[in-house]
Amino acid sequence: MLYPTDIKKSFLKVRLLTLTLLLFSSLWKINFVSAQTRTNLSNKDVSGCLDVKASNYNPASTIQAVDEYGNIQCKYTSCNETPADGCLYENSFSIWNEFFGAEACINYGGTPCQSGCLDINAVNFDPEATAQSIDKYGNLLCIYTSCEDAPYDGCIYPESFGPYCTEFGHDACLQYGGRACGEYEVYIGGGCIDSAAINYDAKATKQAVDEWGNQLCTYKSCEEVPSTGCMYAKSFATYNAHFAADDCVIYGGTPCLNESEGCMDENATNYNPEATDPALDQYGNYVCIYSSCDDIPDAEGCIYTDAYAALREDFTSAQCSGYGGTPCTIDSSILGCIDENASNYNDDAATQAVDQWNNLICTYASCADIPDPEGCIYATTYAALRDDFTAAECASYAGNPCTDGSLTNESFDFESINLWIKLILLVLMLCVIIRLMARHPKKRSSKSDEINEIETSEDKKYTSNLDQEECLEIMTQLTSIIEKDSVYLNPEYRLNDLAKSANISSHKVSQVINRIEETSFSDFINRYRIEEAKKMLTSEKHKTHTIIAIAHEVGFNSKTAFYNAFKKQCGISPSAYIKEHKSSF
Repeated sequence: MLYPTDIKKSFLKVRLLTLTLLLFSSLWKINFVSAQTRTNLSNKDVSGCLDVKASNYNPASTIQAVDEYGNIQCKYTSCNETPADGCLYENSFSIWNEFFGAEACINYGGTPCQSGCLDINAVNFDPEATAQSIDKYGNLLCIYTSCEDAPYDGCIYPESFGPYCTEFGHDACLQYGGRACGEYEVYIGGGCIDSAAINYDAKATKQAVDEWGNQLCTYKSCEEVPSTGCMYAKSFATYNAHFAADDCVIYGGTPCLNESEGCMDENATNYNPEATDPALDQYGNYVCIYSSCDDIPDAEGCIYTDAYAALREDFTSAQCSGYGGTPCTIDSSILGCIDENASNYNDDAATQAVDQWNNLICTYASCADIPDPEGCIYATTYAALRDDFTAAECASYAGNPCTDGSLTNESFDFESINLWIKLILLVLMLCVIIRLMARHPKKRSSKSDEINEIETSEDKKYTSNLDQEECLEIMTQLTSIIEKDSVYLNPEYRLNDLAKSANISSHKVSQVINRIEETSFSDFINRYRIEEAKKMLTSEKHKTHTIIAIAHEVGFNSKTAFYNAFKKQCGISPSAYIKEHKSSF
């Protein structure tokens, strides 16, 4: 039965609730209209599809349109038109990431676009590929062992295949080190124009070559050949990046070497004390191998796997990195992202790392973090927008363009933020009013309330800082886990793995290591790896191992990471450490 007092209270509740909802609705409408007005007045950018290959390409748009999931709102008819590998939906496209792959794409009704080699006759045929992968020259990224496997007339390279066209034929194929296949497979023109050869043709005006680009000249011995190379019964081939003396022997040739050439630098690992002339590769680089930047002969240089070049005005550290080398500079040999606003900022780096396209290897979470007024954010790199590199081109390469409009309207709309704060406060007020109305003045504390108070107190006690004794106990447990199975030798071993093994949160594990060892988890694990490396570097068992091989064996993924960690812990490079302990071999 309802009493007059209860009816009055219920009526009051309804009126308060109605009033709050009206205020909420009014503020929402004001906020929406205000934001819409500001957008129409100040935002000059037009959102749309910026990719010219898409069927809904909009030449008037300046910002790439995305949906609520971050997918690019561009329509493609097939995987051949998409800007990268990813998931093709009916009205949008999404590139792959670590949380979203082909299986998830199918589950959401999309079509996986995975580039690869589609030719079943190729060595690297990919049955899961949906689009043929090509390089920047338009060559198919398919590997063929012979001309019989090639799909049509063209040029076989070690990692790709290029079809013939009006501008590219047999001669061009051989010039670029390829193997010619098809109608022009065998082209023998001219004759031997080397007077030192047995079959020298004084009337010839052009050197004759076979299908592999070998000179059709016959020589009696290596003393008559024009350079170091491979002497066959009826032809001669010079050495190149893909063909050396060992390959010559395999194909039945006679290797012709200049015994006086070699690496003449004592600091190089391949130093040849019998060499009287420096050996050079086809690019003019010294054929000397250096373990670290401490060993190079110049102030600044570029270390390759099997060669070395000095840095010059026309050959910079950025170009060195682009060609797969390790640049050594006066400032530091440590490359990384030096922008504190980037999520992969490296406080140890002194030189900005760049890729082969000169993009900064920096990862930015949003357009508010980029260093330029306008730029292009890729998954792992970044490039500034320029006259010759626009927002449309950024989007076509699967980047996220950042323009003045996107920065102003999306990141710094303070008036809109102010209105939303008011809206949130209004919602909180509504919650407080409803809670107060629901309370009974004569309600007494129940036993469950007392239990909740006790549990809350225990939670606060649990989340307080750990004492020294507890930290030491946890540290002993962590050390035991690490040393028991030498888990530090696994290059993929992470903080989460250690926390899982100890059944402790990763945050607590990190706190304990910082407090007891006064270092980070990464440096703590590297201590074990460096100690293991020191034993191997000075042991007779590993005497024939290279420094890089030892680095990989103790858990380092890269040479740079190993050298930096070793020098940080020991104060010297690995090669210098070996020299100091030669007596132990």
